[in-house]
Amino acid sequence: LAGPAEVVDSDGIDPWVEVAEEERNPRRMSIQGTLLKMLASITKHKWAHPFKRPVTDKEAPDYKEIIARPMDFATLRKRIEAGPFGAPA
Repeated sequence: LAGPAEVVDSDGIDPWVEVAEEERNPRRMSIQGTLLKMLASITKHKWAHPFKRPVTDKEAPDYKEIIARPMDFATLRKRIEAGPFGAPA
């Protein structure tokens, strides 16, 4: 089995390193900003395409019967931008 794929942006820099460096800054990013930055990095991954938007009934008619709590990157972004986080729905 191959190890995890390495994510590197167009400048050849690992985006996770940038997130870590910003977190060490005394004027740390907000949790919301950190989550949005991480999400942006994840959505750039070469295998992220299937997770970028919700699955439609046309694509998979029984998906919502099988997956109790579907989640995709677009929905996750909306939830992050909406504000405070509590217990999962």
